[in-house]
Amino acid sequence: MIIYNLCYFYSFLLLMYDPKEKELTKVDAKERGELLKVRGREKRSKRVPLVTTFSRDLPNINNIFRKHLPTLHASDRMKNAFPEPPLVSYRRDANLEDILVHKKHNKMFFRKPNKSGPCGAQRCVICPYMVEAVRSKTRQATSTP
Repeated sequence: MIIYNLCYFYSFLLLMYDPKEKELTKVDAKERGELLKVRGREKRSKRVPLVTTFSRDLPNINNIFRKHLPTLHASDRMKNAFPEPPLVSYRRDANLEDILVHKKHNKMFFRKPNKSGPCGAQRCVICPYMVEAVRSKTRQATSTP
């Protein structure tokens, strides 16, 4: 198998075939100003995106839209809203790693108690002027730490 691949490779080199060479000659033939010209975006599709969370239990949504597209196009209003079937895209669902490791969930478990005082950040402008509160007063009651 290795010998066959080497023979194939060497015969390829002997032919001196370079697939990029064709494209490079096309580029060389164009003027520099034409190559540096800013091009506009290609025509965007008018398909409405439908974003849903991926699940293996979901049916093939694309087929459902294509099957029922004539029903949508029965109404002029819906025909204007959906000239083509919607573009179905899937969002990744949260997995076990996201639940156990993600910062947002860890904040729940390692919360600091509520207090009023300097945060201790180096770039904080307010910290030098802030004093840690020993007592807090509300209209209803007074609490002590």
